[in-house]
Amino acid sequence: MDFFYFTRHERVDFAERIVSFVLVVTVLFLFGCSRTPVTPSPKPASPIPLPSIHYTIQVGAFSNMDNAVRFTEKLRKQDINAYHFLHQSGLYKVRFGNFSSRKAAVNRAKALSSKGIIHNFYIVAPKNYSKTHLRDKILRTADSFIGVPYRWGGESVA
Repeated sequence: MDFFYFTRHERVDFAERIVSFVLVVTVLFLFGCSRTPVTPSPKPASPIPLPSIHYTIQVGAFSNMDNAVRFTEKLRKQDINAYHFLHQSGLYKVRFGNFSSRKAAVNRAKALSSKGIIHNFYIVAPKNYSKTHLRDKILRTADSFIGVPYRWGGESVA
């Protein structure tokens, strides 16, 4: 009988220890999960200066977007970083360059004209854009592309 007495008490002690261990782990887990982790507040982003807007060469204004796309692609094949956009007038304008002076823009346009790459051109002068004006213009421009098919794609160079 003494043998069964000790065996039964050892089983009870072991079961109590298991229950106590599970209870302690559960309580610690619940308290650990209930705390909100402390994360350091992010540093404010440093403002990125906007690039200066200089003189640009406009070489086309089209009522048909396909014409603007074709002309833009033709210029890009000539290694001219041209772009087109929908102007508030409703015309798709084709432009390129960002020249620091009117004279530099005119010289570049005349050089391309003498090679037969472009024919007519117009030098677009820079305007004094305030940050608010520029932001509003970007939003209006983005809004003007809603519903306009995406045609600016390119090819991936492998």
